[in-house]
Amino acid sequence: MLDKLARACDNLVMHILLIDNNTELAGSLADFLEEYGYELDFAYSGASGVELVCQNHYDAIILDVSMPGIDGFKTCEIIRNTLHNPVSILFLTARDTLEDKITGYQAGADDYLVKPFAPIELHYRLQALLKRGQRDDIDPQQIGELLIDHYKRIVQRQGQIITLNSTQFNLLKLLARHAPKPVSRAQLERVIWQQNIPDSEALRTHIYRLRQAVDHPFSRPLIETVYGQGYRLVCD
Repeated sequence: MLDKLARACDNLVMHILLIDNNTELAGSLADFLEEYGYELDFAYSGASGVELVCQNHYDAIILDVSMPGIDGFKTCEIIRNTLHNPVSILFLTARDTLEDKITGYQAGADDYLVKPFAPIELHYRLQALLKRGQRDDIDPQQIGELLIDHYKRIVQRQGQIITLNSTQFNLLKLLARHAPKPVSRAQLERVIWQQNIPDSEALRTHIYRLRQAVDHPFSRPLIETVYGQGYRLVCD
């Protein structure tokens, strides 16, 4: 009865990013959630999860704490404080102490569920996050003259709205994340094409169009070429 009621209440598709290095759990969780109409992407480390957040829009992130490299707490902090992303974040972890939970919420989490867990409870918690909507207390990112609203995907310079397509916005997000340090061509190419990377002229074309949108008709360029290193976004 509970299962039928849950299915009847699901009217919206939820796009989920699952960040967990336990591939067996990820597979079983995907099988369960996809039956309820969720669409899932997977990352098996904090670093790869952050990269996917830079590339895509998600309604919620399910995040483990104990992972190699960047742990879940640090990953959550990067999503909130570096990417300025208001996506709903739910920790799903075996770390069950009160101190762990407090750390998770302080890092920017919206919910915290301890393993082992009932999958149907996870479903209802995700539904509650969907109904609540994404957070409205995450400020847009200010990089020099640029104001980047990651949730609404709106960019302004000196109060003027700049229209970008999806590829241009994703490139700008990556430049903003590393600013004022340069971002290599390889990193930028992965944002656009992941693995099937074409010839080098294709990236130049996208950068040229991004520059036309961001720097024209303003008095000084904000996107600079750093020879031998890549491109960077000027912060001052």
